[in-house]
Amino acid sequence: MPRGITSTDSAIIERRLWTPKVLNPIIWLDAADHSSFEFGTGSRVSNWKDKGSSQSSFTQATSGHQPSLVENSQNYLPGVNFAATTKYLQGASTIWSSPPISAFIVVKVNGAGYQGFIETSVSTGLGLGYSASNNYAIFRNNVQDFAFNLPKVATDIVTYNTTGIDIGTASTTVSCRRNGTNGAYSVFPTGIATTGTSTIGAYLNGINDPLNGILYEIVIANRLDLNLQYKTEGYLAWKWGLQSSLTIDHPYRFQLPLIDIG
Repeated sequence: MPRGITSTDSAIIERRLWTPKVLNPIIWLDAADHSSFEFGTGSRVSNWKDKGSSQSSFTQATSGHQPSLVENSQNYLPGVNFAATTKYLQGASTIWSSPPISAFIVVKVNGAGYQGFIETSVSTGLGLGYSASNNYAIFRNNVQDFAFNLPKVATDIVTYNTTGIDIGTASTTVSCRRNGTNGAYSVFPTGIATTGTSTIGAYLNGINDPLNGILYEIVIANRLDLNLQYKTEGYLAWKWGLQSSLTIDHPYRFQLPLIDIG
């Protein structure tokens, strides 16, 4: 296809396409960036490199626990398949902090039941994932789950926001949005560890609630205002071919998020 045919391509050529880079995100894992990966045998991922400010690496040395990179998975782009078994990656827990955070996860959940996307600290951390009630949820200390009234649609952009003073010591509010649709309520966990080892694709050191699904992108930043949340969702939607999944009133359902260059 000739360059410049699509609006996305034109924005890239003109260097006007807004991306999460401007947020200086804490964590940015991007399955579309092949340079982010190191491999074990074949397509098995041994290292998913973080493009965010923490420059973490999420690794797995054991071949049998390595997820696989699947080409042409979503909008002709690859995804990381965790395949409902003990496939997981681990890295330093630099994900959650004070001030509160905004987290965006592009995920395709297959099947039902408890499934972990990402957990901050083994056993005592905060997890983002899917619950037995078949709704997107958060998990506290790998025991208590708080499910939002947001079941999966297909491949979804799931946005979590935390507020509060310190998620480790004080009650904090967590809200959830799926493809721009807000959950009907928020939840109020407290006493969650923010240090230790982070796990992607499961909880509790890879033992509990493995993800039966594919992760495409994770962006976590210090809490964003609503305008920047919309821009991040818009960027992810256009990149992964999910524009039509956004709510009809979402500001980026029909247009790309662009950088104003005057």
